[in-house]
Amino acid sequence: MYKSHDNKIQENSINAAATLKENGFIASKIYGNLAKIANDLKLPLLEDNVRWLQMGLIAQEIERKKLNGAIAELGVYRGGFSRFISKAFKNRKYYLFDTFEGFDPRQIDFDQKKFNAIGHNFKNTSMQIVMDALNKSNNLEIIFKKGFFPESAQGTDDTFVFVSVDVDLYEPTRDALWYFYPKMAPGGYIMVHDLMANRYQGCRQAVYEFCDSMNISFVPLPDAICSALIVK
Repeated sequence: MYKSHDNKIQENSINAAATLKENGFIASKIYGNLAKIANDLKLPLLEDNVRWLQMGLIAQEIERKKLNGAIAELGVYRGGFSRFISKAFKNRKYYLFDTFEGFDPRQIDFDQKKFNAIGHNFKNTSMQIVMDALNKSNNLEIIFKKGFFPESAQGTDDTFVFVSVDVDLYEPTRDALWYFYPKMAPGGYIMVHDLMANRYQGCRQAVYEFCDSMNISFVPLPDAICSALIVK
């Protein structure tokens, strides 16, 4: 009887995992320093769903508070996170900043030398791939900004309520925080991915330096590689 019950639980778990995967929720391991914390606390593996769900809660809170402003994503790649952002937010400008050609060689070279970064090229993407990934039913004004940041932000004159920063490296993370934070609406959110990624320790350093220099705090989120959440 117990064996049958255990099999049923396993079957339900497999079905639930398949349903999540069909809807874009992909299980992943914990990496970097976060893995050590999780192992020391004897926690089960977490998933990047934490970041996606946190973003959804943020969108809900922004709507509840009736915050006015645009949303932005710096570091789009193939639109995996963009798909969820475009489902969570409605009736706003949505800026998507990316080279769509991978890392700037100068920046990855800097992180490799200073932080022993192990980089990917992230070149197998395009604006069309991202556009195809986006939800089109929420009346978002989609604005692609192709090029190296912050030069690509020239001509952008908006207040922001939510910004996702996922650029992995020190310099673009630093530049993103100094660019967007002054433009955030009071109560707006900046979410920086890869806080505890050992392969991209420059991102972590940029967050630490920025928050220390501004005398502000961030909330570390326990998604797969850990994100930093900064509230204006």
